[in-house]
Amino acid sequence: MHFNEILRIFGVDQFMSGKGKIRIIGGRYRGRKISVVHEKIRPTSDRVRETLFNWLNSRLDNKCCLDLFAGTGILGIEALSRGAKKVVFVDHRQSIVSEIQNQITRLELHDSSVILSDSLSYLDNPSHVQPFDIIFLDPPFGTYNLEKLLSHIFETEWLDSHGMVYYESNHSLESNLINSSWDKYRESKAGNVYYGLLTKKISN
Repeated sequence: MHFNEILRIFGVDQFMSGKGKIRIIGGRYRGRKISVVHEKIRPTSDRVRETLFNWLNSRLDNKCCLDLFAGTGILGIEALSRGAKKVVFVDHRQSIVSEIQNQITRLELHDSSVILSDSLSYLDNPSHVQPFDIIFLDPPFGTYNLEKLLSHIFETEWLDSHGMVYYESNHSLESNLINSSWDKYRESKAGNVYYGLLTKKISN
């Protein structure tokens, strides 16, 4: 399948310059477009984002979010558009970080910060640890072990006790991880993409 066709499936416009655009689909900045500057980025599709933010609904109001493996930054920017208090974006590629910062400046999203770091290194740095209300976890498929990332988040203080983790994956989550650590608040599948919201299991 041609790359332009893949972009159309994921809700991305491809222009002659080779730089794509993806739309913000809800909230204050609905209809505005942000750039896709790297062809290997897999943006969360319009369909999946619509479902995700319908799930979250009013849970975003005044919440602090972490957008790991930020890529286009669309999940964090969509959250800010819909009422999130603050978003921290993390990505290890300088071109991606620079473009997210450009979008933040253009949209005047003051309650946000962009960090150039490998996501694993960021999570392992105790000076960064703070409890977020929502963590967006959408690593490149086949590159990172999603279950290990979730286990690390569960065992540390990255997530508020009442917080949620959003995940995307090309496989369903291991049942032993769900049974021991997490509850599925919502889950669904679009094509070969599994996605959902998780909450920490509460010990009795």
